[in-house]
Amino acid sequence: MRFQKQAKFPEEYKRVQMDPYRHRYPRAESYHDLAIRLEACILELEREKNDVLIIAHETVLRCLYAYLFDRPESEIPGIAIPRNYLIEIVPSAYGCKEARLEIDLDEVEDNGALRVDGDDGFI
Repeated sequence: MRFQKQAKFPEEYKRVQMDPYRHRYPRAESYHDLAIRLEACILELEREKNDVLIIAHETVLRCLYAYLFDRPESEIPGIAIPRNYLIEIVPSAYGCKEARLEIDLDEVEDNGALRVDGDDGFI
């Protein structure tokens, strides 16, 4: 897909390569725009005492991940957020800890329900 974009929009592709964090596609927002828009959400997350489940677009997850793990903005576009993993992030006094739980996509039914081993039911 990257090569299709490169062939169809060569000038746009060059601009993305120069600064992927600040590049704004036509009629879209850049990672920088998104990070600014997420500031209020991040402040709310920091005050939350209970567990929080975040389901979001990959770009949002990259920005949140970078904030929580103090990654530089230049790394944000390249942060890998695999679709078949649940990522648990636990804040601690000196940063955050991460655990990843792989979701076996073969166990996911067509309707999105997850089959549990030894159980006839679905989650």
